[in-house]
Amino acid sequence: MASQPKISMKRRRKVLTLVQKIEILDKIKSGDTVASLARKYEMNESSVREIRKNEVAIRRSVMESAPISSKTCFITRDVMVEKTEKALNIWIEDQTQKKVPLSSIIIREKAKQLHQHFTSSSKGDSENSSFLASKGWFEKFKNRCNLHNVKLVGESASADHLAAKNFPIELKNVIEQGGYTPEQVFNADETGLFWKRMPSRTFLSKNEKTAPGFKAAKDRLTLLLCANACGFMIKSMVVYKSLKPRAFKSKDMNHLPVFWRANNKAWVTAQIFSDWFTNCFIPQVEMYLKLKNLPFKALLLIDNAPGHPPSLKFQHSDIEVMFMPPNTTSLFQPLDQGVIAAFKAYYVRRTFQRLLKNLEEDPELTVTQGWKNYDIAKCLVNIKESLDEVQPSTINACWRKLWPEVVLKSDKIDNLNTTVNQIVEIARNVKGFDEVNRDDIEEMMFNYDQELTLEDLEEITETPNEPKQSEDDEEEEEPVKPDFSSKSIKEIFSLANQLTEQVLMTDPLTERALKFKRGIQELLVPYEELQSPKFAKN
Repeated sequence: MASQPKISMKRRRKVLTLVQKIEILDKIKSGDTVASLARKYEMNESSVREIRKNEVAIRRSVMESAPISSKTCFITRDVMVEKTEKALNIWIEDQTQKKVPLSSIIIREKAKQLHQHFTSSSKGDSENSSFLASKGWFEKFKNRCNLHNVKLVGESASADHLAAKNFPIELKNVIEQGGYTPEQVFNADETGLFWKRMPSRTFLSKNEKTAPGFKAAKDRLTLLLCANACGFMIKSMVVYKSLKPRAFKSKDMNHLPVFWRANNKAWVTAQIFSDWFTNCFIPQVEMYLKLKNLPFKALLLIDNAPGHPPSLKFQHSDIEVMFMPPNTTSLFQPLDQGVIAAFKAYYVRRTFQRLLKNLEEDPELTVTQGWKNYDIAKCLVNIKESLDEVQPSTINACWRKLWPEVVLKSDKIDNLNTTVNQIVEIARNVKGFDEVNRDDIEEMMFNYDQELTLEDLEEITETPNEPKQSEDDEEEEEPVKPDFSSKSIKEIFSLANQLTEQVLMTDPLTERALKFKRGIQELLVPYEELQSPKFAKN
């Protein structure tokens, strides 16, 4: 019998995303062998060695804002096209995080604008640009960058509507099948915070471009919140542009009241979100459920932002990750239904309270200098205290559109209108802010969706890859010796404030310092009564 010819079973070429390549590189550093990784990822050993060989280029692609889901590190024929595509990626990421609907026409038009701007800036001639941002270019760009999470308007809009209508039913089925209790169902969402912005009509806002040391309007951080249907909020994550700002020079960054991460754009990338999921969400939820005597299993609801990698679904056997339908999260995502708004209102109120208090304690302090002294460390304290102020009943009530059965009746719901009125009243006591009104405060709190300008995108594109250090300088106030008289009561509060600020500044464990601050505030309650008009009359 003639022997049968051997059939060559050629291994199918496997294309890995950047996040998978980063995982492989990290595992190699941890001691995994090339052979074991080849078996795990079902690829040739030569491919693993090639990834190891190109480690520098792969990590640079991630740092330079190539989408973490990209399947290739591409090089374009034209340096201006390369710069355009890099800036376009940033713009798409920004618009998607702001939940702004995009279409292929809008993206192509923005690409042409960027290319013309960069060409004009470089050569002074944008009229002869040959870059047309054609349909063919867009499809290749979309495939190169693997933009699977960017839902374009006009594409299956009816399917989106149907998905939004059916999602609460789908969620209910998942909860019932998984046997999840309200304590085990979580929602996570990001929000941008321009932490040093003032109302646009005030002189601080108008003068910030010329005042030395001021970059208030553009100094942004991203805050990721996560809470369950009972109203319990786990430790939040802050993403800033600096790994360790100067204001934290004496701090242990692993013992902050938030999970601190950084990149040069202060955005949540897929890599940062995966880091939070593994090193913050999972241990925090496990600890919480243990205290509740509940089994360790949880359901996490997230939207389809580019920074939320689909691979999370397979990352932990006890955590089920469920993505909400695209372009629908503003309709029923729990944290978007009032929790983020309540937090921002409390943050703005505390910011004005701090400024007013500092001015009252130091008559020689100017408003400009007082605001300049407000650094990222003080901001972090405000963030933590503002988050703590959000009522669990408010968080619970925000699940009413997705899971109405779990919402309890409560009178302790955060009142946004009351808080805004309080902010206006406090702000008007600050010199130069006497004309501030509700519209100014609401614009300050919620007008965070301005589109990045061409100049902004050029600046971000050219920003160094590594997160930079902050240049904020802090000045210590001279302590005042108190005596027990009617005048000295205010001095007692001033000293107490200086003491807590000193502890916050020097103690490397910020959570311990905040506990100390709360204890001091409780001890001062009897002295607050001495300042009341009723006591003064007696």
